[in-house]
Amino acid sequence: RQYIEHLECFTAPKKE
Repeated sequence: RQYIEHLECFTAPKKE
């Protein structure tokens, strides 16, 4: 769960 954290940077903010 290291590179996934980077992807979440583009996935989580998408909700906002």
